[in-house]
Amino acid sequence: MTERMFPSMRLTVDGLDADTNYCVLLEMMPISDCRFKFSGSQWVPAGGAEPQSPQRFCLHPDSPALGTHWASQPIVFNKVKLTNNTLDNNGHVVLTSMHKYQPRIHIIRTADPSQIPWAAQQAFVFPETEFVAVTAYQVGI
Repeated sequence: MTERMFPSMRLTVDGLDADTNYCVLLEMMPISDCRFKFSGSQWVPAGGAEPQSPQRFCLHPDSPALGTHWASQPIVFNKVKLTNNTLDNNGHVVLTSMHKYQPRIHIIRTADPSQIPWAAQQAFVFPETEFVAVTAYQVGI
């Protein structure tokens, strides 16, 4: 199952060097060693976590771009597709259902995406964006 992430991540940045190239990356970090279930109108732990896929990153399609570009308009990750298919080879972000994740934004000083692992970078987390990945909604009557 593959779906667009909703709501999409949208943020603004400032303080970047105007004439330096940056790549912007979205990472989905697992934030609990538990599986969750929805019970009594809240998410509660329901056993140990399953193994996680390493495919939890999405490079913004404008990357690399100058600091002036990133600061001139909101950065929107509106084309990110999420899947629970661990065999996915389409560049989708692979998540495990019923596990809790925290989006993290990386701003990486490089003009070459192949250099991302070694380039200077900063990461930003927005606690209000944590979520539990689901594959289906069950509505009780």
